[in-house]
Amino acid sequence: MWRQIGERPIEIMLDLPQMTDPVASGTMDVLTVLVSPAWYIGDNLRSLIIARMANLSLEYGNSDASCLAYILLGTVLGPDFGNYEAGYRFTKLGLDLVERHGLERFKARVYLGYGSWTRHVRTGRPQLRRAFDAAQQTGDFNYASFSRHHLVTHLLACGDPLAEVQRETEAGISFARKASAFSPTQANRWTP
Repeated sequence: MWRQIGERPIEIMLDLPQMTDPVASGTMDVLTVLVSPAWYIGDNLRSLIIARMANLSLEYGNSDASCLAYILLGTVLGPDFGNYEAGYRFTKLGLDLVERHGLERFKARVYLGYGSWTRHVRTGRPQLRRAFDAAQQTGDFNYASFSRHHLVTHLLACGDPLAEVQRETEAGISFARKASAFSPTQANRWTP
């Protein structure tokens, strides 16, 4: 990946063309599905999938899945390789692709990832709230729940008043209970 980037700044990837190759697009879709379970299988597999997604994007251009790939790449480069600056720049790239180029299919996941990996914990809150809203709009109850979970974790990490933490926790539990009462076919019709 670093060889493909070369001396160019990471941010130049924002202007890559749109991915049009059908094999590359299909591969990105498959890898997007595989990356979530890879978190529970092993770090090497997870890193390999994320790096492959980034390399496909560099080679064939950006797609909706590229936004997610860049966000996830940031979560690998920082903690696993100690390159937090590049990690932050990649997460920002993923967010910018959603916001500037309208690549929104994984918007909730991108907001969640960016909100979770910002430089300062408090600055991630608006993105976590946006992740929740975006996930609700698309009926993605898993990521809506993850967003609530991360928000509560952030509140605790910042030492916010416990009354506020409790309010957010109860709202998250209420959401999860309502969401679990609906089948996937009803999910898109559900509103809080």
